[in-house]
Amino acid sequence: MQTIITRPQTTLMTLEIADSSVASRIKSLLKLVDGVKHISVKKVPSELELSFEEVRKGNVVEVGSVQDVMNYLRS
Repeated sequence: MQTIITRPQTTLMTLEIADSSVASRIKSLLKLVDGVKHISVKKVPSELELSFEEVRKGNVVEVGSVQDVMNYLRS
């Protein structure tokens, strides 16, 4: 006699939520759904946070005027 072990297929679902204030409520609701195995919430950095990260890395250019900016962008 041969034993066959089957494994149910796992599906990964990604939700993109515009309002971060509802993310915790949605997470709580999903925990109540039978079959949900793991829930993780990943915050996507805002444009401002990404800009600050660029400054921390030193990826900045100092300019003295708007004309300097235009010259820099053209080069």
